[in-house]
Amino acid sequence: MLGACERDYADTLFLCDAERGCPDDQSCVGGRCRRGGAAGEVACGPGGTCTAEQQCCVDSANPPRCIPAGDECPGYGAICDGPADCQASDDCCDGDIASCRASCGNKSAVCAVDADCPSGEPHCCNDGDYPWGFCQLFACD
Repeated sequence: MLGACERDYADTLFLCDAERGCPDDQSCVGGRCRRGGAAGEVACGPGGTCTAEQQCCVDSANPPRCIPAGDECPGYGAICDGPADCQASDDCCDGDIASCRASCGNKSAVCAVDADCPSGEPHCCNDGDYPWGFCQLFACD
């Protein structure tokens, strides 16, 4: 006998609009479903500061810039740059787009300062490729 399975959308980053809504407990902000809505802004280096309706987009052909959150970034995007941009108890995690999740699991936490990092990876290190850093166990180079 097969048991019923419930879908878990807690860590998804769906596109949304007036016709496509979000899973329960998520809000549509700037064309992306987000857990708890959006709480902060994302530092985008020379691209300025991105609002909740935007993401910071970094790719090899362009300098970092703010684009609409629902647009596709041809490189790496971020709708958070640390846990301050997430609802309480969520983390900002690496992925196709840095986004808020209940837990980063096997992904790196995204950070602005050491205090954004979990105790197991207490150092916020930035290699200069992105306007934000990633938490790691060892001290930054």
